Amino acid sequence: MTARSLRLLKAGFPVGAIGLFVYAAASPFLAQNKVATPEQAAHFESKVRPVLVAKCVACHGENQQIAGVRLDKPISPAMAKKVADVVSYSSAVKMPPSGKLKPQDLQALTQWGNAGGPWPAATNTAAPKKKFWAFSPPKAVTPPAVKTGGWATSPLDKFVLAKLEEKGLKPAPVADRRTL
Repeated sequence: MTARSLRLLKAGFPVGAIGLFVYAAASPFLAQNKVATPEQAAHFESKVRPVLVAKCVACHGENQQIAGVRLDKPISPAMAKKVADVVSYSSAVKMPPSGKLKPQDLQALTQWGNAGGPWPAATNTAAPKKKFWAFSPPKAVTPPAVKTGGWATSPLDKFVLAKLEEKGLKPAPVADRRTL
């Protein structure tokens, strides 16, 4: 029996081909950290997430995961501790490569990493989507006042004429029937 099998057996996992399959399938879920307490969530949102977004997510985010590390979603406690070591420049790998973090940012990330990387449960990091104009109800708009009278034959013409007057332009003269 291997050392890994002994660890699995002690942890309550069945050992054997089926047990290892179950462990391999469940390992991504086992690696996830616990949900943050309200205090940890406040610390994460105010001090940790801004540093991760500013310094880490460009290389370790949704579009790119250098070295297989992704820091825009929850990570395992072991990975959080590695992040704390890497940003403190105490390990062989030193991040960010542009230079050391500010002391307060380093302290926030180290504290977060040593705590196991608690991540708030329901956070939406995406910017809210703008409502598409076609799905908003129409609003009644009054046409602007214009200086030149007589040219505008409809309310829409008043909008066009107002923009022309704003830029110091005049509308073209009315074309005769043959030209049209």
